Parts: sequence; structure tokens; C-alpha cells
Amino acid sequence: MKDKLKEVLKNKKLLYIVGGVLLLLVALAVFLFFFLKKEKTYTITFDTDGGTKIEQIIVKDGETVDFPEDPTKEGFKFNGWLLDGQPFAPSAEITKDITLVASWIAEDAVTFKVTFMPDNGKSSMEIEVEENELVAKPLNPTKANATFKGWFLDDEEYDFAQPVTKDLILVAQWEEVEKEEKKDVKKEEKKEAPKVEQPTTPEAPAEKLTITTANPLRIWKGKTGTIGVSGVSSATFVSNNPAVATVNASGVVTGIKEGGTAIITVTGSNGEKADITVYVEYQWITINTDRTIVAPGITAKITVTRTECGMGMCGAPVDLTSQVTFTTSNSDWLYVTGSGSVREAGVARPERIYNTENVTVTAKFAGLTDSIVMKAEGNYLLNGSSSAWTEQPQIYIGNTKEFNVNIPSTFSKNSDPRFDINTTSGTRVIVTPKSPTSAGNPANLKFTTPAGQTRTVIFFIRSY
Repeated sequence: MKDKLKEVLKNKKLLYIVGGVLLLLVALAVFLFFFLKKEKTYTITFDTDGGTKIEQIIVKDGETVDFPEDPTKEGFKFNGWLLDGQPFAPSAEITKDITLVASWIAEDAVTFKVTFMPDNGKSSMEIEVEENELVAKPLNPTKANATFKGWFLDDEEYDFAQPVTKDLILVAQWEEVEKEEKKDVKKEEKKEAPKVEQPTTPEAPAEKLTITTANPLRIWKGKTGTIGVSGVSSATFVSNNPAVATVNASGVVTGIKEGGTAIITVTGSNGEKADITVYVEYQWITINTDRTIVAPGITAKITVTRTECGMGMCGAPVDLTSQVTFTTSNSDWLYVTGSGSVREAGVARPERIYNTENVTVTAKFAGLTDSIVMKAEGNYLLNGSSSAWTEQPQIYIGNTKEFNVNIPSTFSKNSDPRFDINTTSGTRVIVTPKSPTSAGNPANLKFTTPAGQTRTVIFFIRSY
């Protein structure tokens, strides 16, 4: 009896030990499941395309990007981020590692605002587009129980191959997906369930390379454009003519040679290839003026035109005066003022110009420049004074009278036989009297500068 009791107690102790081990294993499993489970995350890489550097960030699966401070780049303004050449919406949920490429626009470029309204509960997206450039189509938005139909402008689907010439608001349109009745779904599931074998690993959809950028891609020399790619996990880009256009690993194309053509071959991660043609177009601006020399009270009219060429053709010059910025090499000598389709150039501080000075006038627009050299005359002086023009001197026969001006001029006596003139230089004339003048009929000598400043000296001829 005593031995049986010891046996029971021994077995009971063993049971306690086994139960304790099992409880410890369960507790450890729960701890590992709830406390050591790692959340799925993705890496966001920022390619600033020559701008200030931005470090990578980590984003949890399904969350949106908390963007860092915008990068900066000398001579350009930041215009958002691109994913595979398409504008990236800040409200997009992250489901994989991605690289975002900075989009830039020249600081002095004329731009228009394009607003994308997804109509899916997410915020709208605004980007700037240079005048007459194409707006890149963003990634298609998503909406529960609906199929995206496209971006529409005034109830018509927008053509992304058209250049932008004004502010635009593009609205997403959706087609509602009809829901199947629950009872039918259940019946179908019940009917098919015995026949369906669930695969251990779902098959990934087949990749298909698609270029989302309009073909051909038209860019200016020194400007960039991005080739958008979808349907593949990655792609490589190769230019057949780097002397005309280069392309980097992110699909950013840079125009090198004006008037040339390059073919960019895109190879998807699935081995599929596609080509896109790049035309490097060129343009220039031209300053036009009705006169190249100005003076106090005598101004010039200035206009600017732009000429664009591409694909072997050039368009007619287009007036650009109202959008151009003007500068002069010396603002004390020459100013350019006004607005609209005609500008006025004139002498700013004539007292600071002794005779005539050369001034360079420069027009700038979206990285394009043109310059002309104009002349600015100062105040017209006779014998070093502006008051000498009205002195009406007397000249005696047998003597001569010398007149000196500060600006090279032409001289005219209007065929008056009572005196002769001798021009020793463009700034000096000598009068030799021949016969007396009467009180009511004095002699006149006309002075004219290249800009058109005109003065007349009245004098009397006397005999002893």
C-alpha cells in the first residue's frame, strides 16, 4: 500500500513537470507572435536629379509617404516627384520599394497649373507645366467598386499628347462595378468549392512592358523629359545617339544637340523591348527695335519674338514681348520700361552721358536670351553749355566763329549765301561771314545728332 502511494505521487510530480513545460512553450509562442513579429516595410529612395541630397526613408506597408523638405537646385524650382516618369500622388499607398525622381522647371519659365482631381476621397494633386510642353499622365488612381475610365476635361477625355497652353483641371471618371447578389455568390462558392484546389503559392501576373509617355518625346536642348514605364518591375534605357539626347537609369532624357533625333530603347525586366523617338527641338528669341540709338525725349520701341523648330520644320515667329524680362548693361544710361506687346527704351540719366555711350539690352525668357547693342546720347551741349544755343551771337565780316558740340553731328546752313561753314570734325564747325544780315532776317545754322536731336543757332553778321 505504501509503495502504491509512492508511485502515484511520483506520477503526479511528472505530470506537473510536463504541464509546466507545455505552459512555458505556449507562453513563449505567444510572446514571439505578438511581440517579435516584424511589420512589413518598404524603402523609398529619392533621386533629386542634381538637386540637394535626400536620404532614403522607410514606410510601412500600405501607408503613404511622409515627404521630407523639398530639394533645391540652382536656377530651377521644384515641381514634385515622378515615379517611372509619371507624377506621384502624395496620397498613394506604398506596396513595394520605389525610387522617386525630382521634377524641375527653370525659374524664369512660363508655366501653367494642371490639377488632377481623383474623385475617390483622396486629395487632388497640382503640378506646373511649361508653356507648350506636355503634362505627364499620373499613375491611375483606384476606387472601391469602380473602374478608372480616364482623366477628363469638360466631360471629354483629355489628350495627353496636346501641349499645355492654359491652366487645366482634369477630373477622374469612374465606372461603377455591379455587385453580384450574395445568394448567387454563395451558391457558386458552394458549387465550385469541392473542385478548386488552392495553390500553395499564388502565381504572379505576367509582366507586360508599356511606355506611358507620349511618342515622340519632344524636348528642348538643355531641357529634360522623363520616359514613363509601367507593367514591369524595372527597366533599362539606352540612347542610340547620345550626341543628340542622353538618358539615365531613371529614364530622364536630356537634350544635347538642337535639331537632332535619337531613339531610346527601353528593356523591361521581362526582356520585352520598346522604342520611343526623341526630337531635340530648338527655339530662339529675337529682339526687334524701330531704332538703335536714343536720346533725351527720343525713345525706341522694342518687341521680342520667338521662333520654334522641330522635326525638320520651323514655325512662324510668335510675339513674346509681354512675357520677356529685359535688362541693360547700364541702367543709368538706358532703361526699358512698360508692359504688354511693346516696350520703350530711353535715356535714363542723360546728365551722366557726355556724348554717346553703347548699352547692351538683353531679353530673357525660359532660359533663352538675345541681346542688341544700342546707343544712348546725353544732353546736347553747345560750347559746353545747354544755354549757348539761345545766345544769338554777332559775327563780324573778316572774322570767323567756331562752334563746338559734344555729340558728333551734321551741320546745315540751308544754302544761305551770307556765310560759309567748314567742318573740321563731327563736333566742330567754323562759320566765315560773307555779307551782313538784316535785323529781321538773321542767319541760321542747324545741328543734328544721329539720334535726331536738333538745334538751330541764330546769329547776326555785322560789318565794321
